[in-house]
Amino acid sequence: RTSQKAIKELGELTQLRKIAVKGRGASKKNCRAFCEAAPKLSTLRSLNVSTKEFYPEIAEVLDRLVDFTSPLPSLERLKLKGRLQKIPAWVGKCEKLVEIDLTYCQLKELEALAELPNLVRLRLKKNAINAEKLVFREHGFPKLRIFLIQNRYGMAPREVTFEQSTSPNMETIDIEFCSLTTGINGINHLPKLKN
Repeated sequence: RTSQKAIKELGELTQLRKIAVKGRGASKKNCRAFCEAAPKLSTLRSLNVSTKEFYPEIAEVLDRLVDFTSPLPSLERLKLKGRLQKIPAWVGKCEKLVEIDLTYCQLKELEALAELPNLVRLRLKKNAINAEKLVFREHGFPKLRIFLIQNRYGMAPREVTFEQSTSPNMETIDIEFCSLTTGINGINHLPKLKN
């Protein structure tokens, strides 16, 4: 809810490494100003964007706040909290991303993240995913080692499947508050699984 001038000036902080943005009640103009400023932050390593708009009728705020036209080249850690229609296209182009935390997003799929070459940790918290089946496709998530899924209030998924040749470096899977009625399939396809 700050001034557009202050938001635009963020783009001039060329040495900024970390930023956290709370977008509760953000106007369309302020969202647009942030989306123009953020891609200028060429050294940004950590981005945390959250809103409190979790319901469908006011779900566009987070989408508007992260609607960048280009990827953040140095980004290593990304946290998004709030309703999200889909993972922004630029995220899949951030090749240095190591950690992603998604909370309350209610996404239908994770395909946009599967090709990230350096993603090591993926945490889906408090209904970040809202699909009956969560499938780790063949050749996806090449470096993923740690995966957490935590759903509340009886929401999906009902099934988690690991296809052959997916997540070859997976070591830890943490599943909390999920009613996996059809179970975890293909766990034998994870040769490095420890926990």
